[in-house]
Amino acid sequence: MATATFEIRSWASTDGLRLAYRAYPGDAARLPVICLPGLTRNGRDFEDLAPHIAASGRRVLCPDLRGRGESDYARDPMTYQPPVYAQDLAGLLAAEKITRFIAIGTSLGGILTMALAAGQPGLVAGAVLNDIGPVIDPAGLARITDYVGQGRSYLTWMHAARGLRETMGDIYPDFSIEDWLRLAKRLMALGTGGRIAFDYDMKIAAPIEAAEQARDDAAAKARAEGTAPPPEADLWPLFTALTPVPLVVVHGATSDILSADTAAAMAQRHPDCTRGPRAHAGRTGSTRGDRRAAGAAGLTAAGAGTLTMDRQAGPARRLHVLHLHSTFDAGGKERRSVALMNRFGNALDHSVVSAQPGALGARSLLARGLSVHFPLGFPPLAGKLGVRRLQTLARGMQGFDLICTYNWGAMDAVMAHALFAPLYGLAPLVHHEDGFNADEAERLNPRRNWFRRVALARASAQVVPSRRLEAVAR
Repeated sequence: MATATFEIRSWASTDGLRLAYRAYPGDAARLPVICLPGLTRNGRDFEDLAPHIAASGRRVLCPDLRGRGESDYARDPMTYQPPVYAQDLAGLLAAEKITRFIAIGTSLGGILTMALAAGQPGLVAGAVLNDIGPVIDPAGLARITDYVGQGRSYLTWMHAARGLRETMGDIYPDFSIEDWLRLAKRLMALGTGGRIAFDYDMKIAAPIEAAEQARDDAAAKARAEGTAPPPEADLWPLFTALTPVPLVVVHGATSDILSADTAAAMAQRHPDCTRGPRAHAGRTGSTRGDRRAAGAAGLTAAGAGTLTMDRQAGPARRLHVLHLHSTFDAGGKERRSVALMNRFGNALDHSVVSAQPGALGARSLLARGLSVHFPLGFPPLAGKLGVRRLQTLARGMQGFDLICTYNWGAMDAVMAHALFAPLYGLAPLVHHEDGFNADEAERLNPRRNWFRRVALARASAQVVPSRRLEAVAR
């Protein structure tokens, strides 16, 4: 088995958590690999796979998501959700100065891989989806809901191994007791009371339980009103974001998360998809996330298009424009922005962020077939002004070719660009200002006007509809 040294590092989330990751060194000129674990797992899941890849000279990062492993537990358990995890990972990318990477995602980690690819085209250069797809098998979902957050603990490691065998024996039918012990030491840790417990915050179950209750309530309401129940979440659009890059899909025969039918549909819909080994989930390895269970042969041989691709060999990409709006409801500035996006057609990729979450009414005006994304986990455009928040905004603007900001509601992002553009290598910024708020109809707010002047000092251009606004911009 390949061995490689690693360093435990950390980065800070936007809400002040210390988040940890294992960093295996490698050639900075090659695309790094980021391994994303499942719901109750952590970076230790990849302790076999990561050295195997690092031995080839490639950097590998294995993060512990918030509430897992060495990372801090969240103060608000409702932040244990994919959009927040994606925002956290954006901070990791900024800390490591990564603008493009290969992703290996197991279960929840695979969903985050798809979300990151959808949120920022070109960010994910290749992907391995292990035991996950756009459709989650109901049996697996029920099993997860049943066990997550239960807080079981054990007196010894042998008790822990036997406890795992009782609950997961159907998934790993060929495990030996040594395999169960290894798995226990990846999933669990010695607690302060001297007992061995799962190494995650039991409160990660809170958003799952809330979503389940909301579904039950909506279904009951639909039955009472004689209407159709609300549709399940559709992850196929996220999967489509991986279409431009090489993909390996690993499906275990005993998996109750990824069905054979879904794995086959993924291979059929993706133009460059390799199916990984279809063995028992635990037949040749000790976890779904390790080197053998993820199919090292599939990654280095059948999946050569994924793990042998580096920057110079990557596919040609279109320029990517980031649009930061005060709101994206269908007003005047939004209509003009959409008209320009429609006019450029498929010559550009676009990502749109609204300072008012959910205010996306102008989305319906976009022409069909445009490459327009609404990224999950982008740092909020509105909030208490502070250096840390502005720095987080600047990190969120990395990796784009042009940044367009619109109106006062996006001015914090303009200030973040003015302060941190050289540090983070941000693209040129063009600011669009359509008019004043109602409180400035009679007289300009001196403090707000001063803020505009400072923030716009580094902007490459300002687009305004009046001489008065032009004077402010100058």
